[in-house]
Amino acid sequence: MQRRDFLRLGGATCAGLALDSAMPVRELLRDLLRGPSASVRYAEDWDGVFVDAARFPHGDPELARTGVRLTILGLSAGQTDWPGRAALDVFFPQHGWQAPFHAWSHDGGANGGSARENSFVVPVDDAGRLQLEPRWNELAFPVALMAGSEPGLPKLMSGVYLFSAAGAPPLLAAIDSAQTAPRSLSRRRHQNG
Repeated sequence: MQRRDFLRLGGATCAGLALDSAMPVRELLRDLLRGPSASVRYAEDWDGVFVDAARFPHGDPELARTGVRLTILGLSAGQTDWPGRAALDVFFPQHGWQAPFHAWSHDGGANGGSARENSFVVPVDDAGRLQLEPRWNELAFPVALMAGSEPGLPKLMSGVYLFSAAGAPPLLAAIDSAQTAPRSLSRRRHQNG
């Protein structure tokens, strides 16, 4: 078979799959092309139930105005001895670009461990986004928490966020207005892990 015939056959196969009414096949291909994914879950407080952060109609525009106090709590309950690596980068808006800040990390290697809990103030960019990038091992998952009403995107609200990816322990962070004191960094976080 010549190369051009092979390419035509491959193109026809892909077109047939795309036009086929078999929705599960299209969804499977879409998921394979998209690659691994992470979820962003939200609860109003430590005792709340975590739900998909994209399900809310809008974020909190007040947080876009005041900025955000981000408190990184680390890995969830019972996961601090996880043998892999995890990290959370936060992006600070700076004159039209996003400056990365390596805010927290965990290295489960022989000489590793987790960074301490960390709390600091982050401005929200002009589009009303707080941009974060949780990472587990070599996989990075850029996340934009939105103060506006963009459908299907995780919303920026005061509360507790749980970032997770398949096969890795969840990472917890709390968000409040920059004008409030940090949430308690007590071990209460472990009951929701």
